[in-house]
Amino acid sequence: MLDSILINTPVSSPLHPQANLPLLKGYLGSHGFNTKIIDSNILFYHWFLGENPFNITMEDALENPLTVLSVYDGIETKLWEKSQQYEGLSVGLRHLHMKYDRVSFKGVIDALDDKEANPFIAFYDQLIREQVVGTEAGIVGIAITFQDQIIPAFTLARLLRQTMPDAKIVMGGQMVTRCHDTMVQD
Repeated sequence: MLDSILINTPVSSPLHPQANLPLLKGYLGSHGFNTKIIDSNILFYHWFLGENPFNITMEDALENPLTVLSVYDGIETKLWEKSQQYEGLSVGLRHLHMKYDRVSFKGVIDALDDKEANPFIAFYDQLIREQVVGTEAGIVGIAITFQDQIIPAFTLARLLRQTMPDAKIVMGGQMVTRCHDTMVQD
């Protein structure tokens, strides 16, 4: 049986994977807890971009290192093009700008229902159905390290609450620690 699921949220650079959740999973495992990690950051990029036209082999990169820059530019261009399908959205490999203000409680709440501006509603709806439902995990941990992850994380939490009303949903990470007082006051 799965005790908990830990989920890393978009958007943080997929070029620099975070070690926070693997370290926490190791700690929990050493204390007898069975935990699954879902890197929804990288999964979001795959979902958002669709089919991967950016195949590059290690041999290609070693033969011509400039190929990597070309692929990087191609991904940024495709992310910009896909962003145009949503109102006020700009997704990049290192940024997320949305119609709603991520540091305003009202902005975050308003984003949770706006399917025209928030791609994370459709993304997390699918992810929850495919990877969370049926696991019987009693705890779901959501990591928020950067401000760009606030709206995606709260979108995930809301959809989890609707799908798994009895699960304990825990948010943690640098942004929760730094912004706790502000979030509780609003």
